[in-house]
Amino acid sequence: MAAIWARYVDRRRLTEYGLDVGPEWVRDAGVGVVVAFLAWGLALAVHLTAGWAHVSAVLSPGTAENALPFGLALIAFVGQFLFVGVWEELLFRGLILRNAAEGFRTRRVSDRGAVLAGLVASSLLFGVVHVDQATSLPALGFWVLMGTVLGSAYVMTDSLAIPVGLHFATNLAFNNVYGLSNVRPETAAIASTVLRPEFTGPTRLVGVSGLINVGAVVLIAALTTGYLTIQYDRLGVRVSSVYAPDRDSTRGGDLDQGAHARR
Repeated sequence: MAAIWARYVDRRRLTEYGLDVGPEWVRDAGVGVVVAFLAWGLALAVHLTAGWAHVSAVLSPGTAENALPFGLALIAFVGQFLFVGVWEELLFRGLILRNAAEGFRTRRVSDRGAVLAGLVASSLLFGVVHVDQATSLPALGFWVLMGTVLGSAYVMTDSLAIPVGLHFATNLAFNNVYGLSNVRPETAAIASTVLRPEFTGPTRLVGVSGLINVGAVVLIAALTTGYLTIQYDRLGVRVSSVYAPDRDSTRGGDLDQGAHARR
């Protein structure tokens, strides 16, 4: 569906959404994976240190009926979340954010303003579609914040590499490595997980959208920004709001300069 939309509606190649996979793309995706695992590992460490959680099992298979053995289940979740990371980032950042930015661009709205509006729109939509997990206004805010961090990484790089790495690793770390999703009884028995913590702290702190996890998202944003500061001469908007079908992978928020060079 994405390929059909890209070719016949947007008249773009999939690579122009930020899927131009190569050595630099893989490196940046790897950085996203490392950043996410560090941040969510620190979140669990805070829970354990504060006495709000304790690890009840290690290398724990799911306890649901017909659950796969731990190793097979973990492989299945890796494949699932890799697919989810690529697909959701292509949809929310590549397709929705970029098209929204192009739609918001008018004579009265600058390039950067239109891209910012597209970022806001895609982040709000990202939060809304996670409504099954956003059962309260703070929970909705958590998912919108996560969408904003992923969208900002896309806007600052014009690439899906870091967003895909962050998204994939967040899902895997949260559910199957650190077991942070076990705070929800309905999911605690489903996933095989490297660590299976049991949470006893107040929901406002240990919940999926609790303050500790919000802090982890902020840390992800800070670490990602630090990495991009090192990689680029300066931080800036590299997604353009100008619709340019069949362009030769032109990138850049600065329309007169094109893409910013890496160091």
